[in-house]
Amino acid sequence: MTTPAADFTLEIPETDPSRIVHWKDVDVPDTHDIYFRQRLGPQFKGAPAVLISREALLKLTRGKDALLAEMIQREPDAMDDLWMSYARGSDRGVVMGFNIESQMPGEPVIRFIEENKRTEIHTDWLRRLREVQRSCGSLHLQWKQKERLQGFQFHRIIIPSARKAVTPVEEEAALA
Repeated sequence: MTTPAADFTLEIPETDPSRIVHWKDVDVPDTHDIYFRQRLGPQFKGAPAVLISREALLKLTRGKDALLAEMIQREPDAMDDLWMSYARGSDRGVVMGFNIESQMPGEPVIRFIEENKRTEIHTDWLRRLREVQRSCGSLHLQWKQKERLQGFQFHRIIIPSARKAVTPVEEEAALA
């Protein structure tokens, strides 16, 4: 027997500073979405991000095309703007995105790739991250405009609460 997801939610007021998701706290796709919804409203869907295939990720982190690995070593501060999380599914790679704290998020990442790109995979990665950057810049302006009009910075949203992991035996017993 399954229980609707709504049964596992908790409403969190936007005025509680301990409940605000800040960019440094974004580590998985769920917190990435919450970060955007707190700023743009509970109905916001589709936070800008790019899916990097597992194959492309391996090329960006190993061997002669390892530009992501180079950036991590040579420009670690650039990584502050870049969010990465494994995509759901065993062979899906990683999801990457930027914050909306500034109008030009991810600028150090974009600049590093522009200055160091050597292959087609680097050019494609740069193109896709620029699209995310443009979207995030536009969302930054929307967020600031809403803030001026509504008089507050963060929206109250429903955040799914943590669920206790259930073993297959416990699940089977619950279904019996």
